[in-house]
Amino acid sequence: MEEFDTVDTVLELHRDKKIDWFLRLRIAILFILAFLFGGTVVFDLFEYHANPWPVTWFFAGGFIAGYIWFHRMTPIHWDEESQTMKVRRFDVVAILFIVLYVISRLVFEFVIKTEITNTIAVSIATYSAICGIMFGRILGLFRVIHDLHTTHSKKSVIEK
Repeated sequence: MEEFDTVDTVLELHRDKKIDWFLRLRIAILFILAFLFGGTVVFDLFEYHANPWPVTWFFAGGFIAGYIWFHRMTPIHWDEESQTMKVRRFDVVAILFIVLYVISRLVFEFVIKTEITNTIAVSIATYSAICGIMFGRILGLFRVIHDLHTTHSKKSVIEK
């Protein structure tokens, strides 16, 4: 399948040091965030015995949104001087998701919990969608890296 080729290409470029450290850091932060939100969702599912079907749908919707739209927030380009893939700007969205997580967790636990009885379902759905967005962004970034590598490889073969 083509997705496995994409992941293999990214791993190969990582081993060959063709991906800038800042881009690798960004992908690592996205993985950490995705697992943080995913772990929170799984914990809350088991702790509060919530229905997993809505959570699955929210995750799927977030994944599709992350793959199609949100990965475009990370413009990647090929740097001819260093022969690496670089990212142009800092990922503010990932930092906003961390802040959103902390604020929403506090709000869900201490403010809304006293007024709404189904806050756990709302927080699980929210975190599931955010987890899906993060994993979608990661796969979307892998696709962009793969496509950029393929384009650059074809261009360098033509030039030779």
